[in-house]
Amino acid sequence: GLYGEADREKGTITLRWKAYKKPNAAKIAIYKGVQGKPKNLLKEIQVNAKGIVDSKVKPNNTYEYVFRVVYTDGGLSEISTLEVKY
Repeated sequence: GLYGEADREKGTITLRWKAYKKPNAAKIAIYKGVQGKPKNLLKEIQVNAKGIVDSKVKPNNTYEYVFRVVYTDGGLSEISTLEVKY
């Protein structure tokens, strides 16, 4: 349930997803990088969030976003990846 939308007029990429509802989830860690390059932590957000807007994008790039849920006991979920061409 991950969706990405590039808005070249506003210079942003909007990322949306369905709310995460599993118990013991503490936060969602989102990593970002240009396709084929290392990813860095973009931000950590509350698990009840349903989207973010990324305004640090440059034309003619394909961005990869990696999502991972961090649990209250320190455990990690499987990763989910989303590519968005900008």
